[in-house]
Amino acid sequence: MNFRNFVLHGWWPYLRGKLSEAEYSALFKGPFGYSYDTDERIAALIESRKPRRSDKLHIRGFDPTPYVLSGLYSPSRFMMETPLDGSYLFTLQSEWQGEHHERLFGALRPRFFVTQVGWTGDLEDLRGAGYGLIGSRGRYVLLEQGIHQSRLDPERIVQVLSAHSANGTLLGSVPFNATFGEGRTVELEVHGKIMPGAWSVSPNGSACVTLTLDSGNRETCASIYPLDDRYVAIADDGSELVNMRFDPES
Repeated sequence: MNFRNFVLHGWWPYLRGKLSEAEYSALFKGPFGYSYDTDERIAALIESRKPRRSDKLHIRGFDPTPYVLSGLYSPSRFMMETPLDGSYLFTLQSEWQGEHHERLFGALRPRFFVTQVGWTGDLEDLRGAGYGLIGSRGRYVLLEQGIHQSRLDPERIVQVLSAHSANGTLLGSVPFNATFGEGRTVELEVHGKIMPGAWSVSPNGSACVTLTLDSGNRETCASIYPLDDRYVAIADDGSELVNMRFDPES
């Protein structure tokens, strides 16, 4: 988008109230998957965890914007990790990587970690270091220190879902309501549209929902983790599929 198009199709419609703030933010995109909208959403997710001014945050890769939006900073001087990966600095990388690791996992470790969807090795390492999954926004996955989570086993999945109603968000932003039947049926309501389907537990212990759509049946599977008074359903790549709270009266 050049400056002229930004003014005509972004800034001016936003100024006139024709674009929402979210639609306006979504215009700001860049190379390597950069999205200002994603940065705003991950910062809002961090804010929902009620961070203290003394808390620290570290973001994998290269993106300083969430530091600014959240008001938090990394305990490592390598808040952007490019110097640790670039071949032009290979003579110093071993020393720097050791320092970086000590700052992130030593006495000054951050309360929050942001890694990326699909970085499954890093997700497993962070979970092994005592970080729990909070959710994802766009390409980013948020983890928090001290969140002790165990993936629900098949028996517990059945107890949680069977004959219960839930509400929450799909993909971090889309509100929904769902009713899970004892006979493994499900009704999902999104934007007033009801989609019937079925739920099951896969052989590897994931919760699966198959919805009947106009285009045919679609199955989605995820691991379910407890989080405060809710549950989050996380795909294998770390992306948040569902964040839900169950109706205590259902």
